[in-house]
Amino acid sequence: VVSEMEADVWFEPELVLEIVASEITLSPIHKTGLNLIRKGSGFALRFPKFTGKIRYEKAVEDASTDEEVLTLYKGQSKFSQVK
Repeated sequence: VVSEMEADVWFEPELVLEIVASEITLSPIHKTGLNLIRKGSGFALRFPKFTGKIRYEKAVEDASTDEEVLTLYKGQSKFSQVK
């Protein structure tokens, strides 16, 4: 975890949850994909929602990687991408 914020509580990753969102945006706070598009920015999910599906067949290590999120970000309509 790369962050200037200090967590009050840490949880050990154990489950992979399925999440949907309206789009992926650049964020100066979130660190997934940090610096892949813009220096100092990572990716954030806009209006994220838990689908209710827990992916028991996946290990935590199988969750989406920075590169996979970058591919999803680039696959969005150009209108929704911040330059």
